[in-house]
Amino acid sequence: MAEGQNRSFSRRRFGLLATAGAAGAAGLALAGQAPLAAANPPDDHPGSDPNATVEEHMVPTPEMPDVKVRLWRATNGSKKCVILLDGLRATWDVSGWEHMTNVHEAAQHGITVVEPIGGNASFYTDWDSPSNLNNQPYRYMWETFVGTTLPNYLSSIKLSGTGNAVVGLSMGGGSALILAANHRDRFGFASALSGFLNITAPGMREAVRAAMLSEQGFNSDNMWGPPWSPRWPQNDPTVRINDLKGIPLYISAARGGATDKDGDLSAVDKVSAAGLETIAYSQTKSFQDKAQQAGLNARFVLDASGTHNWPYWQDHFWDSLDYMKQSIGA
Repeated sequence: MAEGQNRSFSRRRFGLLATAGAAGAAGLALAGQAPLAAANPPDDHPGSDPNATVEEHMVPTPEMPDVKVRLWRATNGSKKCVILLDGLRATWDVSGWEHMTNVHEAAQHGITVVEPIGGNASFYTDWDSPSNLNNQPYRYMWETFVGTTLPNYLSSIKLSGTGNAVVGLSMGGGSALILAANHRDRFGFASALSGFLNITAPGMREAVRAAMLSEQGFNSDNMWGPPWSPRWPQNDPTVRINDLKGIPLYISAARGGATDKDGDLSAVDKVSAAGLETIAYSQTKSFQDKAQQAGLNARFVLDASGTHNWPYWQDHFWDSLDYMKQSIGA
């Protein structure tokens, strides 16, 4: 493996690569940590080389520089797609989904797999302005891209631009739900794996700020404005619960205890992964309570153990696949 690839693996080992700090009266903090060692993708579903059948497209965007998209067409001719959103430390070579899982093989099971590349610390949302603390040269406009530009492009290459699935992990989990709520014509199914689904809960705005600063100095004030801005609740799936009615959802998280799937992690990294997943689990439980009250069409998979780590996200993707395909008619 090339040195650059090795660094890319290590940067994305967790979807939101950060250390969970203690939750006190002032709330919860997430601080960046050193990169982790590279790990081979789990082999629960061993199979094909992703480069053998991949198509790579540079999608023209009016809102940002062209975005690289890698996709695998369904081998049975299905036009329906699943769009996969990455975590906080997404890199710009290939998606973490490709680096760390084998879910591209879902193309052999009747659905086209689409992976937009990049968007680190973006929350796949339209920002108010470019991030000023790290001199970002342009404004992130990821909601417009995933919700409008990409579906239109998929239509232009003879794939479905409507009624697709969107799946996100960690940072991308809540984003997947918000995208589905805001673009109901584009998405007929949404999934959040270990997502942070109540970002306006006490301490979470501060946690998001700390995590984004740790990822190359991105400023959350440029994303949704200061903590009191109405854009924060607009992007909180728990606050937007009623806007998700009628959309089939698949939501998963775990309590945070390490298992044999975490055997490649150091003791320190296991603590970090467990802490992050504990937060995601708590947020998911809160979302579940509201979802049941609102009568959402949602399946929840809450594991007794498991951490914030790729093997679990791969497993939950495969677990959701039949439900996903049925929901969108793939």
